[in-house]
Amino acid sequence: EYSPTLMPGGRRFSTIRVEEDGTQRLWSFPLDRSDSGRPEMPNITAVGYHCWLRDTVLALFIVGDDGNPHTLQMVGTRAKKPQRIATNIGRCMLALPDGRLAFIQKPTDDTWLLKTYQLKTNQTEVVVKMPKGSEDFTLMADGTFVTGNGSKLLQYQPGRDVDWRECGDLSKYGVKNITRLAAHRSGKLVVVVQ
Repeated sequence: EYSPTLMPGGRRFSTIRVEEDGTQRLWSFPLDRSDSGRPEMPNITAVGYHCWLRDTVLALFIVGDDGNPHTLQMVGTRAKKPQRIATNIGRCMLALPDGRLAFIQKPTDDTWLLKTYQLKTNQTEVVVKMPKGSEDFTLMADGTFVTGNGSKLLQYQPGRDVDWRECGDLSKYGVKNITRLAAHRSGKLVVVVQ
């Protein structure tokens, strides 16, 4: 199982499960262990990552096959019919406090964009171009996006910054490559490194 995520309501967590035959599906498990888990979207396979926008809607990173690009798809828990939102996406997706989804789209090998998707209007919007090679990001409580680039932490605050700016360098701790980030509402930042 990969990417465990607390589900809306707080009673279950969802995860990407690689089944015995190699199929990747979205499963959920109860926190109280009252059942052995179940596939949430039984007919949707090749799920790589996921992000809950609300209790009835989630975003799925669908792994491309046979040379096809990875896609971002929205799916409702009732109808369970995915809708393609974007192609050539990165692995990082984040539900924003205002209900939008933030994600990375890679139109070219050298141009990666941080974008948002508004579920109500079905509109995407470019927030900022990502630093070369950076596809993971998080959002701090004050609305500042943070990403890693090598050993450096960079920040971007919409409406204030015109581009990413350095806010920390972890090289003095032996960090060479920041690979994942997560922020807590208390203001603490978790960084995963190689």
